[in-house]
Amino acid sequence: MVLMDIANKRDREAGLTLIELLAVVVILGIIAGIAVISISQLIQTSKTKAFLANAYTLRDAAHFYLKEKLVREEEYDGEISYKLLLENGYIEPIKDPDTGELLEPSDESFVEVKNGKLYAVMLIGVERMLSKKSDRAASPVPLDELSADDIVTKN
Repeated sequence: MVLMDIANKRDREAGLTLIELLAVVVILGIIAGIAVISISQLIQTSKTKAFLANAYTLRDAAHFYLKEKLVREEEYDGEISYKLLLENGYIEPIKDPDTGELLEPSDESFVEVKNGKLYAVMLIGVERMLSKKSDRAASPVPLDELSADDIVTKN
């Protein structure tokens, strides 16, 4: 009799119950959901930082362009466009972090020069842009205020 009770008890404890399996599946689902959200936020943060790095690259290329002008004793005020820098070999084509495509050379993305010094930058991507927005009008961001907070989605 004792042997039969031990055998029956072992049979009942041999596997997991449906509720235990369901609990494990729910816990794994919650962990997977948290991981997906965290990874998607990490990807967006990386794209934002890459876009900001592109703006710094544009600034650095404009800096070299301006220095060359100063060495030649030429004054320069106005805008140094991405197109101008690309055509003159001061910068490699910029890759848009959102689409992975190269940005079209244009005068829309530029570095503004005031009184012979780099002042502000404006970078236009496929899906977003680095710009101060005031009354829906885009304007360049002063270099001393440059931050990821100035990256806005294009409408």
